[in-house]
Amino acid sequence: MKGPCLFAYATSELSQDAFFAYLFAWSDDQYDGCPEHALGRAFLAKIFGLNGKTMPEKIKIKVYRQCDHMDIFCEINGKDFALIFEDKVSSLEHGDQLKRYWETTNGYGYRDDSILGIYCKTHELSYLPSDSRYHVMDRQALLDLLGSTVGQAACHTNRVIDEFKSHLYQIDNLVNGYKQMPTDGRSDWDGLSWTGFFTALQKKLNDGNWNYVANASGGFMGFWWHWRNVDGGNVYLQLEEGRACFKVEVGEVEKAQELKYGWNKKIIEAGKRVGNANVRVICPNRMRVGSYMTVAILERDYRCWDGGKLNLEATIENLRTMEKILDEAVGFKQHTLAFAQSSGNDMA
Repeated sequence: MKGPCLFAYATSELSQDAFFAYLFAWSDDQYDGCPEHALGRAFLAKIFGLNGKTMPEKIKIKVYRQCDHMDIFCEINGKDFALIFEDKVSSLEHGDQLKRYWETTNGYGYRDDSILGIYCKTHELSYLPSDSRYHVMDRQALLDLLGSTVGQAACHTNRVIDEFKSHLYQIDNLVNGYKQMPTDGRSDWDGLSWTGFFTALQKKLNDGNWNYVANASGGFMGFWWHWRNVDGGNVYLQLEEGRACFKVEVGEVEKAQELKYGWNKKIIEAGKRVGNANVRVICPNRMRVGSYMTVAILERDYRCWDGGKLNLEATIENLRTMEKILDEAVGFKQHTLAFAQSSGNDMA
């Protein structure tokens, strides 16, 4: 029987930092001949590749944690290369941290072309790094590495590495839980399943951002997209887990009441014209006045199921219908390619 996994308890970002620092340390040539060394070199080679560089044959590495606030900083072959490794579990960037880390490394005496920047995310994150000099290494890339020949050899001899691999697979299973209808008496998915679902929506819609939203009722995982600028603020769409909302962001406080009732009426009427049996727009039970107001919602869950599995394409179609309703309410008209080509032919 396999024992408990260390990383089920060492869940903090600092614990994950420690694992990556440990793996970098194994890449040093003094450990040549060990399976962990081969994996450490493969890990480092992947990072060089992401940065468009070839890893040197000989590796002498010094690994630092929390050096000038950087998660992990590595000196590779003295002053030949520096590695900034920003490790993210669930937190977002704060301020201009990535830019500051790069400038700090410049201050150590490293030129831009000798700095390797990595933004590692083992969980889903809504935003890409703000600084394009940092290259993303995601959970799938790590799983591919740990599942390779050198990865399997290291897992066979090193329990810490093997448990980290199991930990990543556990995250992967939870994130992909959105593909199945909730069972066992649960009313809905857990937080990681929502992040997997919203990441899939973000890719399919080519729009939107998501995050946890705290409120007095206990909070929810939210996804927002399709913003339209209107007089007095903005209107947009938001998913509050299984609830689909039409929202108003108030730009002029004195117009809040007017915006609330005005957009409620416009969106309800647009829903009657553009909606369908699966996408019916109704008034929420309460419409509070505030900076962000829910002025209309869908009558039923926007998600579609085939048996016990999510039908993502049908779900996307419902969300596209919501977009059409909001555009109808705003009076927003998107010129199609066919219209543009027709206009061009007429002019010719």
